Amino acid sequence: MERKSTEENQTPFKKRSWDMEEDPFEFIEEEEKEEPKERRGGKKAEKERKVAPVKVPNRRKSGQTKNQIIVFESVVILVLAVILIISTIFQSRSMKKAMEAIADLTKQGTTLNDEIMTLNRDVENLKYFQESYLAANSGETILTYDSDGNEIRLPILPNVPKHPYDWTCLQSLYGRKNYIISGQRVSKQGIDVSSFQGVIDWQRVRDDGIEFVIIRLGYRGYGTGRIMLDDYFEANIQGALDAGLDVGVYFFSQAVSEEEAVEEAQFVLEHIRNYRLTYPIIYDAEEIPSDTARTDGLTVHQLTDNAIAFCEYVEAAGYSSMIYSNKRWLLTKLDLERLTDYDVWFAGYINIPEYPYDFKMWQYTESGKVDGIEGNVDMNISFMDYRSQ
Repeated sequence: MERKSTEENQTPFKKRSWDMEEDPFEFIEEEEKEEPKERRGGKKAEKERKVAPVKVPNRRKSGQTKNQIIVFESVVILVLAVILIISTIFQSRSMKKAMEAIADLTKQGTTLNDEIMTLNRDVENLKYFQESYLAANSGETILTYDSDGNEIRLPILPNVPKHPYDWTCLQSLYGRKNYIISGQRVSKQGIDVSSFQGVIDWQRVRDDGIEFVIIRLGYRGYGTGRIMLDDYFEANIQGALDAGLDVGVYFFSQAVSEEEAVEEAQFVLEHIRNYRLTYPIIYDAEEIPSDTARTDGLTVHQLTDNAIAFCEYVEAAGYSSMIYSNKRWLLTKLDLERLTDYDVWFAGYINIPEYPYDFKMWQYTESGKVDGIEGNVDMNISFMDYRSQ
């Protein structure tokens, strides 16, 4: 009795909830019909039941979309990063090239500015030096200084040939002098060297535009009076000749007599007999400014005799001779009227020579720079091509 009564009291919901062959949602519809009052107030729950089966797949789809967006954004960021890196590399290279170009332009600008400044100085001094030249040809005086630095004015010597140069034809390029006539360079670029320059790479010297060299062969001690061969003479003359340069030599004289001057010339000839010279053998007579010298007390007449004795002996042996010195020594220590048969190598570290008389070579600076030589070197310009003589 008790069991039957329990089964009869089971609700249709409970009984049908286990019947899997029928529509699982059919009992809900019947129950809503039988019990409308219980379901009428539960709109919220009814919405949740109707929406619940649809929400699960939408969430999955939404999650996949987000993942795809994240992946896409990551790819885009990676691509942008690669582009940025490549762009940075190219910009860095471009910047380096730009900086190098700027450095080159700056260097060129500095060089050009130096040349302009030099040209301006030349122009400023040109008028003065041309006036000096005109004065020299009109019988006026020439200014120089004595050994104490005092100004002295000497009369222009009418019997000493004047130089023929037009200094408006003198041009400076990269610190080197050139004499230009009608657009053509008619001068030669040269240097003079001694043991003070040390070891020289002569091929590099020639490649740097040098055409001739005057090499110190030897010297006489201004205290001892001993004749000495320059330590680097043989290496220098052989190296210069091997490089194809025109070569001349000079001897620093401290002769106190004609006999000593001839002795110096003999010494020179003895050491050049195995070499071919195309430039002159030069007698170098100059003052010793920092010390006393054995030639200090010599008269103008004796100093001139010594120069003539040296040059005559050299020319008698078939060589060209030349006398080297600066303006003050030439004007005050030598009798120029007796030396007109000999070429002059003028030393003056100025923009335009202010020496009125004829000279064939000009040493215009002692602080030149030439590839193949370490340190400074004397720079020269030759107005004559001695090779063709």
